[in-house]
Amino acid sequence: ARLRASAREIHAMDKESTSLSTYVTKLGVDVKVGAERLNLNGSPSTIVALLSTIESLDPFWGGSSESRKAAEEERIKIEQKKQLQEEQTKLQYQRDALLRIFNSVDVDGSGSLQEEELQKVVRTLFDRGSLGYNDKLDAGQQPTAEEIERERDRLISFIDPSRSNDVSFPEVDAFLFRIANNIDDNNLIPKIEVTGVNYLRNFSDSDTFLSSFALRKLVYFDDLREYAAMHEVYRLTGHSDLSNHSSFPAPSLWRQSQGIEMFWELYTRETGCSRDSLNDHDIFAVQRKLVRVLCNYNFAKFCWKSLVQPQLRVNADDDVTMRHVTSHWVLDKDPKIKISTGVIERLLMHVDQMSKLNLEKQRRHFRVKFHFDVCIAASVDSAVLCFGSAHTFADPLVEAAFSSISLQLFSLLSDDGGFVAQRPTGNHSVESNKDDFVDDDNNVVQFRSTLSVMFLNTKHNHMECFIEPYPCFGHASYKIVQHDPHDNFPDDNEEFSFSINLHCPRFFYINASPAFFETASIFAKTISESHPESYRRCVHDRDVAFVRNIWDAQFQAEPTEKLMAKDALNVLRLAAITHWKDENEGLSPEEKENMVLDIFGKVERYEGSHSSHIHFSAIEIALRVYSLRSNFAGCKEIQVKNNVGRELQVSSNSVMKSYPSFQSSSRANLGYSHVIKAGNSAAIPLQEETNFRIHSLRGKLSLSTPGYKRIDNVIVSPYQSAMFSLKRLKRKHGKRRIYRRARNASGFSPYLTIVPKSAQLDVISLHIRTCVTFRTEIPVNIRIVRLASLDHLRKRGSKHLLDLTKKNFIAVLRQLVEGAPIVYEKKGISESIGKKNYSSPIPLDVLDSSHFHCLLIQDATNSENNSWRDPILLTKDFLLNPMHVGEITRCHAMSGILVQKERLNVKNSDAKDKYFADNASNRSILRRTAWDTTI
Repeated sequence: ARLRASAREIHAMDKESTSLSTYVTKLGVDVKVGAERLNLNGSPSTIVALLSTIESLDPFWGGSSESRKAAEEERIKIEQKKQLQEEQTKLQYQRDALLRIFNSVDVDGSGSLQEEELQKVVRTLFDRGSLGYNDKLDAGQQPTAEEIERERDRLISFIDPSRSNDVSFPEVDAFLFRIANNIDDNNLIPKIEVTGVNYLRNFSDSDTFLSSFALRKLVYFDDLREYAAMHEVYRLTGHSDLSNHSSFPAPSLWRQSQGIEMFWELYTRETGCSRDSLNDHDIFAVQRKLVRVLCNYNFAKFCWKSLVQPQLRVNADDDVTMRHVTSHWVLDKDPKIKISTGVIERLLMHVDQMSKLNLEKQRRHFRVKFHFDVCIAASVDSAVLCFGSAHTFADPLVEAAFSSISLQLFSLLSDDGGFVAQRPTGNHSVESNKDDFVDDDNNVVQFRSTLSVMFLNTKHNHMECFIEPYPCFGHASYKIVQHDPHDNFPDDNEEFSFSINLHCPRFFYINASPAFFETASIFAKTISESHPESYRRCVHDRDVAFVRNIWDAQFQAEPTEKLMAKDALNVLRLAAITHWKDENEGLSPEEKENMVLDIFGKVERYEGSHSSHIHFSAIEIALRVYSLRSNFAGCKEIQVKNNVGRELQVSSNSVMKSYPSFQSSSRANLGYSHVIKAGNSAAIPLQEETNFRIHSLRGKLSLSTPGYKRIDNVIVSPYQSAMFSLKRLKRKHGKRRIYRRARNASGFSPYLTIVPKSAQLDVISLHIRTCVTFRTEIPVNIRIVRLASLDHLRKRGSKHLLDLTKKNFIAVLRQLVEGAPIVYEKKGISESIGKKNYSSPIPLDVLDSSHFHCLLIQDATNSENNSWRDPILLTKDFLLNPMHVGEITRCHAMSGILVQKERLNVKNSDAKDKYFADNASNRSILRRTAWDTTI
């Protein structure tokens, strides 16, 4: 990394006055960072660690509730004080602006204004163009002469209620101060205190009606249809007996046709239009002005239809360009007056704008600005972002690789934290190369990299390409455009734009295979389940399962739910030595013993201090409190569930001896060799400790069940299901052993199917079962019985095949199952939510037996007289026979079952294979596939 800084001073003269100058100090910062390789390895445990860290630091950031409340109150006080200071400063500038306006109107310098000067002020306020602003009112919006007189009288009535024709500056100042601060008869003390001015402190001694300004607003009309005065009607028509609800006389009867000329003179003077044309004025503005001039909505409408509209139609017939212009009365659709401000409101607006201009000038007067010209360049040769299981032997779910990364950032910042609208002229303050940029924007980020993405094919456990190496480059820019550089308020005259340009030089290939969508589904599910609550629940389940294994090991013959208090304490001590050894590393023996006694003290509190026996439920409750710790050892263990139907030996050693004696007091046997009974589970560590050294086992297990050859080098995958072939063990000629595959009656080759259940937080749970599984969607009871000889159902000339085409095949099976011995039975199997036994694998002793077996199914609903369904012969020909699809489908339908099969990879676990040598890679070689069957 390298950091450079340089500075230079820029002098710029202000455009309005040579006495106002701006000094800019430009600080150039150049940062360059480089790295050869950057690896970011993400996993569910990483996400939980970050979320838990933020959650644990929240009290330190926010503090206690009392401190947060006090800090909030202090912040509100500071903001109120700051706001009050800003309002006082603003008020002072407004009073200064009002004084300059007063002096400019008081041309004779007498210190007071007369009615003629006030009338000039009123006309000037309505003529915004004379004040230097762009929103000048057009002729249709200009006030009438009568409205000018009314606004003048209104202003004088408030400023000079005694009509002395002598208005001083304190009277104008006090009046506008009352209006701006909402001072009335109910609110006499202003919120903003003006020091040194007595007449602005308290208005309780005022002898005028202070609420008159608010009440005066009520006489201003919002709807043009409220105009109903008759004085202009009488003047133009000469008829004094008319009312607003009566019909008006024809224009030819107005003062013997002289009223028509009086109307046209008034119309052209006030609206700016001629008799035969609107002169490009808006028809809405013209008609509104006509209503305000005549002070009567109905009379203005009558004059328009009888005098103006006929002249406009005649002109439209003569001039083709005027035919599209409408001449109808349009105010019935929108009768709003469209004038919301009077002379007082416009005077306040003008004073406010003058004060803003003066305040901006004062801020820019001899100001020293700091511009930070920042240049950051980063270069990384290779960066890899992985997300998946935290186990070192498992491939990631997603791997994104970036190579030849180049990132450059150029930005010009101001001292107030914003971006500078224009870059000052001159060379760049630091050495940088901007030749590659498409423009010379102030704020640009340029990037260039080569991207490639791989994803894990969870079915075959190998990485596939999602995006092949693809080069891309581009830039992102943030612009500040100032339309008028000579505007008095530049902040109100700026536009911001953000753009990203990404250049793709060639065809973009994406692998959207079904395997990718399966991986994406696993990825989304893993992210959604990675939160601290799942972490605590997972740690608790692991602790309970491991302690339960040690608990059951105390009494191998018959597990019990309670132990003597001394034996229960020894179980916790043994768990601290084996399961919690990483957490206790570095603690003294006394500290380790105190930790165990602390847990046991919680157990006695739940169990009762006078009890001599400890139930396992009390230990489970105590472990729920202990599981709130911040250590997770899930990546060092694998949960193994035995669903084979017989005893299963599992070891994390690469070489497993014949049948080890399981001694609960032996640490080596307990930690690295497990005998799991049918239906139970155990936590197998993935490290082997020998001679005070820890060796990583790379996710390989050894499996063995009595009577079969041991399976070594079982590679554990968090996502892929695999099958392993079993070979029966027989003994001949003394101690010599030979292995051969024995013929069984079912026709299924003996396989062990390993199904991983990759839960959240990198926990791998292996379900080891046979290759045939029973699954149900309704509550049922199942029973497997052993049949006698089926010689009369065999095919002619065959000793092993059965003739499925016989018509009485199912009837013979019904007779054979009656009174047959039961070898396996399970009740209440259901796939409902909350049931753990939603499926039941067929035991290995049934599939690899020389006897035929039948599966019986009974509905376990509440209805009475639930009979057993037709028997299901557990043979490969009966379940999966493509040669007799019609016959087996009919038999399956009679029994109410559906047989599904899935082809899985069969792994070769031969220890002599060169691909499984210690110096070889961790991947296995696919030899063949086999069917995994589900009933």
